[in-house]
Amino acid sequence: VELHRALAQQAGVPELVRATPGLYVHRTAQCVDVRNDLAWRLRRDRGADIEVLDGAALRDAEPALSSEYSRGVRMAPMGYTTNPLRLTLAYASLFVGRGGQIRRAEVHALLPGGDGVELQTSAGPLAADKAIVAAGAWSRTLLAPLGLALPLIAERGYHMTFADPGIELNHVVSELELHFAVTSMETGLRIAGTEELGLADDPPAWRRAAVLERQAWRMFPTARLHKGTRWMGPRPGLPDSLPAIGVLPQHPHVLVAAGHGHLGLTGAPHTGELVAALASGARPQIALEPYAPGRFQ
Repeated sequence: VELHRALAQQAGVPELVRATPGLYVHRTAQCVDVRNDLAWRLRRDRGADIEVLDGAALRDAEPALSSEYSRGVRMAPMGYTTNPLRLTLAYASLFVGRGGQIRRAEVHALLPGGDGVELQTSAGPLAADKAIVAAGAWSRTLLAPLGLALPLIAERGYHMTFADPGIELNHVVSELELHFAVTSMETGLRIAGTEELGLADDPPAWRRAAVLERQAWRMFPTARLHKGTRWMGPRPGLPDSLPAIGVLPQHPHVLVAAGHGHLGLTGAPHTGELVAALASGARPQIALEPYAPGRFQ
């Protein structure tokens, strides 16, 4: 959150990153034991501020929440962006303002050489001292010809965004039993979740978005959920739930930054710092062996 807030400030959009607690809600109070459950113990041991809200306290925290929910767990520090697309575009503008160039083309292949890399693209060849493969779930296609069989899969997630919902949430509200989250965005109320393993270019299974819509009605019965739009995106996931960050084995001019799973936006600014250090010959802030792209070979 701190890295994103600093970048958003530099990009001129500080309002897009909010330090907002998370609220994990349950229909049955007995479903959550924040004192003994491993997940909550790990969070608490690492500095999380955890507060249990029951009954009236939960109603006060989120007045629009259905009375079906009897217990909530509020956790801080956390944060979110109210518009990930606008934030990304602002970061792109910051990059250009500092001398970067954005070129749009389909990359067909990477050809490493002794002193750099040639990119074969739909707009012609492009020479580079170094190339960083950060193509999400499509990265494996570019890396396979270079000898890296990265076991990368698309963890496809769906969301519905409802414009003019008539309610404003005070938290990012997560429904732990059904595994989805609801957030107030600039564009409306967004309900997101699901884990569909497949390939990045498989056609969407829109019934998954329809399931989210039904749950939104149940969770917030007073909301206006008539103006809904649906979306699907392929999160790039690896078997050990860690990203691939580092130099490609046998090809020192090719770097990888992919496979962050559900934490792509979360891990993006830190990954950028690590890859920038590798590309410029500096020492990264942390040991990168656990994230080595060749660890599955």
